[in-house]
Amino acid sequence: MIDLHIHTTSSDGEFSVVQILEKATSKGLNIISITDHNNINAYDVLNNINVKEIYNGKIVIGVELEFVYKGRLFDMLGYGIDLNVMKNSEL
Repeated sequence: MIDLHIHTTSSDGEFSVVQILEKATSKGLNIISITDHNNINAYDVLNNINVKEIYNGKIVIGVELEFVYKGRLFDMLGYGIDLNVMKNSEL
């Protein structure tokens, strides 16, 4: 099973990054993506912990970005992004 649209407490989610990994393991998710709103802070957390001690599945790097088009607000999910490029740009 997969879940490619997960939010942490870095945006409007209920759970921390570690709690997300624990829940993904307990639910048997093979692939996940943390797609917080307009930030990639969760990936800094992931880089500072031993993920394999908590979760053995695949993590697809993602983000949910808000944008305005023709005066309307939209959300767009992006996957496989380059974290270094995102860190050096304004979200």
